[in-house]
Amino acid sequence: MGECVAEIARVLRPMGKAAIVVGDSIVQGRLVPMDGPYRRMFTEAGMRCVDRFSFDQRRYTRSFTPKLKTGNKQTHVLLFERHSGK
Repeated sequence: MGECVAEIARVLRPMGKAAIVVGDSIVQGRLVPMDGPYRRMFTEAGMRCVDRFSFDQRRYTRSFTPKLKTGNKQTHVLLFERHSGK
C-alpha cells in the first residue's frame, strides 16, 4: 500500500486532495485500527490529513471474522491534501 500511496502523492497537483475509506482489521484475533497506518503512509508521502470521519461498522459481512462480527470495528474516511511545495 505504501507504493500506492506514494503514487497518489506523486500524481496529485499541489494542494490536490485524495480521500480513502478503510475499515479496521483483525490480525491474529486482535483488532487493529487502520486509520493510524494510513495516516502515517500519507504523511510520509508528503501529504497531510485535513479531515477524518469514523463510524461503527454495524453490518455483518462475510469478510470479517465471524466470531467477532463487527465488534468495535470502525470504518474511517480520511481526506488528505498534498503539500504545496512537494
